[in-house]
Amino acid sequence: SPEYPAEALAKGLEGLVKIQITINLKGDILKTRLVQSSNNRSLDQAAIKAVRQWRFMIAGEQSQKQSMELIVPIRFRIDMP
Repeated sequence: SPEYPAEALAKGLEGLVKIQITINLKGDILKTRLVQSSNNRSLDQAAIKAVRQWRFMIAGEQSQKQSMELIVPIRFRIDMP
C-alpha cells in the first residue's frame, strides 16, 4: 500500500489516482504514467512511488508470456470510525 502523505492526511485530503503501468516478462515495472490525477500532487506522487516498487507474476505458459500494460487504481481514503 502507498504511504499516505502526512500533509494530505493532516488536511483530510482524499482521492483516486490511476496509473498506467508497463510490466516486463519478469513482472517488473518498466514504465509508469499518470492517467488520472487525484488533483493533489502529493497523493499522485505517493501512488506512483508505491506502484514502482510492485512486482507482478505473469500468468500463462512460459512460451505465451508477454509484457503487458494495465491501469491500476490507487484510492486514498481516510477511514473514520
